[in-house]
Amino acid sequence: MNENTKKRNKLATLLRQRLDVEGLSVRDAGEKIGVSHSTVARAVNGEAVNIDTLIRICDFLNVPVVSILNIRGDKDELMEEMMTMISIEPELADVFSEISKDLTKGRINSNILFEIAAFAQFRLHQARKLAKE
Repeated sequence: MNENTKKRNKLATLLRQRLDVEGLSVRDAGEKIGVSHSTVARAVNGEAVNIDTLIRICDFLNVPVVSILNIRGDKDELMEEMMTMISIEPELADVFSEISKDLTKGRINSNILFEIAAFAQFRLHQARKLAKE
């Protein structure tokens, strides 16, 4: 699979997930994004879109355009997983941004990240346990 196909597939996957989570049709998504429904359908199907459309779709997904254009393979797997989470729950982008700013400005220390990670693992464990019942 060539790099352009990987990029289109990545965009298609993120867009499809967002539409599924929000229960949007391609027509509804087109209205929100500001493009035609046929353009959204092409993107969902992994077909090429122009750069203006790519920017609009990435804005809708709350992911940076560069994350779609820079495919580097397995090294970016974690970043891709995070982008998937953000596309499903856009509020996470704000949380991650706040954490990053506070860390770089020294308002919080890395121990806070450990606490956040520990709490997230705890909640995931609870959710999995409930799902089994």
